[in-house]
Amino acid sequence: MNANLLLTACLLAANISHAQNTPGTARQTEPATPQTERQRHANTYETHVQGMIAHKTALANALAQATDKNTAETAARKAAQTYRQMHDYFSSTLPGIKTALEELPVSEVDAITSRHQQARETAEQALDKEVLRIRLHDAFGNEPLAHLITDIIASGLIPVANLQQELTDPEALQKLEHAMRAYYTQMIGNLQTLLAEIQSIHDKTTADAAAARIRTFFSEQQKTEETAFADMVHTYGTPPDTLKQKIMDEFLPQLRQCQTTSEELKHKLEQTNFYGSQELQKALNQQPEA
Repeated sequence: MNANLLLTACLLAANISHAQNTPGTARQTEPATPQTERQRHANTYETHVQGMIAHKTALANALAQATDKNTAETAARKAAQTYRQMHDYFSSTLPGIKTALEELPVSEVDAITSRHQQARETAEQALDKEVLRIRLHDAFGNEPLAHLITDIIASGLIPVANLQQELTDPEALQKLEHAMRAYYTQMIGNLQTLLAEIQSIHDKTTADAAAARIRTFFSEQQKTEETAFADMVHTYGTPPDTLKQKIMDEFLPQLRQCQTTSEELKHKLEQTNFYGSQELQKALNQQPEA
């Protein structure tokens, strides 16, 4: 068994929800275990739950560092290291966990699991969203990152169904279509507002102000774009190609019109030397600030 398959097998076994929902994992009656021994088993299980939550959170944070082709390689190395640490942690605690689940009553296992359920769900949702985001961006063209995402999905750490199956439920499809339409409507509205502000530039003061707005817009847009569709897929499921094409056909003319208007405004501002504003010139050319 190669390292990836071993890691997948171990992490599948590490799924706490699986342990929680499998009848017979823990004893159904109170075991004849001394109180101190029982407390030790409870501490072992609780420490394991907390440790897995911490590792999943760390993995999500590492993946979050991949935002483009330039950052993908560093993020892939960090995430791969974190993923290996998760495997090592689970491997080292596995014997104690197996014993704890055998010796502890179901009621105590459930109580420990319930105490950390919200934190676990938060960590898993964060990991889910990062994996979806990177998949939607084709791992930013980074092969090691793409392989890592495949391994994470295979491990069972996140809901595989959302990732591999196109959405077919009519009600969910309708909700997803509404969410996608709302996203593009808001984005185009914000872009049109920005273009109107650029069109109203008449001196250096308004030019500098517009430059700041342009930078803010593109910064916020990049952050929104990175998470918006991942959130939609996480909530509703993967959109079929027919829905993606429908939305694109609906909004592409408006996007093209915004692009045309932007090019025309830039040409007019070039003729005025951007009203003496170097910041406006840099912002329109997407150059870094001074």
